[in-house]
Amino acid sequence: MRRILFALLLLLSAWPSLAAAQGYERDRFEITPTAGYRTGGELSTSDSELFDVDVEVDESDVLGLKVDIPIGVPGLQLELLAMQQESAFTSDLGLFGENIELLDVDITYYHAGLLWQWGAGQVNPFVTISAGLARIDPDLPQVDAEDRFSGSLAGGVKIFFARNIGLRLEGRGWWTVIDEEFGDDSRCCRDYRYNDDLYQVEATAGLIVAF
Repeated sequence: MRRILFALLLLLSAWPSLAAAQGYERDRFEITPTAGYRTGGELSTSDSELFDVDVEVDESDVLGLKVDIPIGVPGLQLELLAMQQESAFTSDLGLFGENIELLDVDITYYHAGLLWQWGAGQVNPFVTISAGLARIDPDLPQVDAEDRFSGSLAGGVKIFFARNIGLRLEGRGWWTVIDEEFGDDSRCCRDYRYNDDLYQVEATAGLIVAF
């Protein structure tokens, strides 16, 4: 038993160097096509000519791309990302009613941030924080797309199957600032104003290509 424990201790102490010898470095350039599912997003109307009820963003699939660039600090990467959701504004009719789809809307986030990862070898947990723009584009000719400031916080794990290929699993929360002039269009005199900011959450998986 002592020999087995001693051998396990030796293996654990040697694991970081063994992983490095196999090529599982943490600080590399990474490109990660990503897919997942996003939910959440409720807007309470205060004075609207477009909607006269509170609306929700329908939950739906998301697609995007993440690019992670090493910046010379161990474990830190500059992260650039774009994530798009094709969804719809819906009206919630309560516990015994069905949601009514009002109109289609695309919500796309363009962010830059910092990712910090740790761990040795093939498995690297991480956290990341970012900020940028949320582009909200309703499918209605009389209403222009709007760009609003947004932030996000995420965490997850990177699992490498080979030196250059891995899987990224992530959970992320989004926050977007909505002000009272959102959606204003002087050409058609239609707008939609809201009291609350927009909050969404998503779960995604991506294929990492590292080099």
